[in-house]
Amino acid sequence: MRSLWLVLLLSGCAALARAPDPRPALVILYRDTLTVQMSDGALCIGLRPQGPQRWSGVLQGCATPLGFAVLAEPHRAREVLAPAGGAGRVLVDGRAYGAL
Repeated sequence: MRSLWLVLLLSGCAALARAPDPRPALVILYRDTLTVQMSDGALCIGLRPQGPQRWSGVLQGCATPLGFAVLAEPHRAREVLAPAGGAGRVLVDGRAYGAL
């Protein structure tokens, strides 16, 4: 009986362990929209305001607000951006995507 309580206690502790925060899994830059699919499947959107070539804001639709900045125009109508080691064309939550 004692071991049963121990198993129940440990399984309860494991259930309470916090899952890691979702992170960007796929970053797609369109002319007027930045779309970020998170590791938990959530789809987050950043809309471009009228006019500026560089734009930034907070992604909408994410469980946790994430800041973004688009620092360069897309080369094509739809661009899938890979993580960049240094400077990037897009920043999402401080991480660079799309090498310059």
